[in-house]
Amino acid sequence: MSVLLETTFGDLTVDLDVDGSPALARNLLKLAAARLYTGTLVYNVVPGKYCQLGDPKGDGTGGCSIHGLIDAYRNHDGASSKPPDVTASRRRFLSSSSGRELRPSELGRRGLVVAMEMGGVADTVGSQFLITLGDDNGLSDTVPDELTAAMMDPGELASRPRYLSLGRVVEDGDGVLDKLSRVYCDDDGRPFADVRVGRCLVVHDPYDDPDGMDGLLAKRGVAEAPANSEYADLAEGRPVPPSSPSYGRPPEEAVPVRIAADESTLFATAGWDDAGDEDEDPAERARRLEIEARREEEHRKRQDTSRAVMLEMLGDRPDAEVEAPDDVLFVCKLNPLT
Repeated sequence: MSVLLETTFGDLTVDLDVDGSPALARNLLKLAAARLYTGTLVYNVVPGKYCQLGDPKGDGTGGCSIHGLIDAYRNHDGASSKPPDVTASRRRFLSSSSGRELRPSELGRRGLVVAMEMGGVADTVGSQFLITLGDDNGLSDTVPDELTAAMMDPGELASRPRYLSLGRVVEDGDGVLDKLSRVYCDDDGRPFADVRVGRCLVVHDPYDDPDGMDGLLAKRGVAEAPANSEYADLAEGRPVPPSSPSYGRPPEEAVPVRIAADESTLFATAGWDDAGDEDEDPAERARRLEIEARREEEHRKRQDTSRAVMLEMLGDRPDAEVEAPDDVLFVCKLNPLT
């Protein structure tokens, strides 16, 4: 059982751990069939270690299980322009016992696909997952070995992070993992140029659909592919037909849109492959400088916003959004002691 992730930088084939984590595998397959992952961001990247994705909101706080998605659409007013509220469902998440927990010795591998708890809180497994980008990814350092776990008190043991086996990357012919390791990110780990999952195609799904799946697909505009379509060879797993959602970003997305990533943004943020000025094509250099200027301007705005919020918290600024009049050169606050 596997899925094909079509990303900004190429395709990844993922084999799911149906033996160790059948409930998690089924959850991902059904979410993919419902097109939940279409257009979603790779919202956090730790270069050389891992990347996080699967959140329609794009900030790490969204997503749900297939059961939560069915509930949300069942109770949603189709006339409303707002996306369904998945937080209202009692079945939004799966329990942390739904999958096989990875041992520290297993975590130090490249290409692992790991189901995530939201914020490290138990029993909050939904649609989000991470993919390890390197062998030395640091995940094993946060998980106690069996001997250490046996010595921990129950409360401390319950609060530790749990990484659940979801699958592994078995094909990466486009070098997607290497490219993700080279994206330039802001202080929060979000790439400066948007990296997205274009589609998540189900290659093989042996599981029966949960109750309400047909209604969910209908409300999300998902239809079976015609027999003579280019996706007919994937018909078993509900391939993307022409009538499926074709938005560029999920309606739930709550973060600002950034420039779209491509090969040029990747190489620019990685030093343009360390090419010297004499080896760089003038057109490539102009494109690189333009991208770097956009990146630096966006980074400067984020820093200015962070400073403004901090000054507001310290009481040195009445409001983070306040601006000086155009005819004022600068504003300062005098030290009352001096």
